[in-house]
Amino acid sequence: GYARDRRHVLTADASCRLLQSADGLWLNDCDANFSGSGGPLLVQENGELRVGAIMVGYTATVDQRSIAVPASSWAYLAEHATCD
Repeated sequence: GYARDRRHVLTADASCRLLQSADGLWLNDCDANFSGSGGPLLVQENGELRVGAIMVGYTATVDQRSIAVPASSWAYLAEHATCD
């Protein structure tokens, strides 16, 4: 995504991992900074990258973790969006 500290540079954390999936959210250790919300969490499937989730926040704990909403939660809306 485009973090606040480098807002004109696309950044990625290729070493981040999914730590837990619960209550429709993914807890991960991606190095997301302020303004990272709305950025994609890419996953690799069959050698190709795809959007697996969208970053929405982070925990306020000592071991700060990022929170994302998986694509399975909103994919239908993205495919069937209308302005009607």
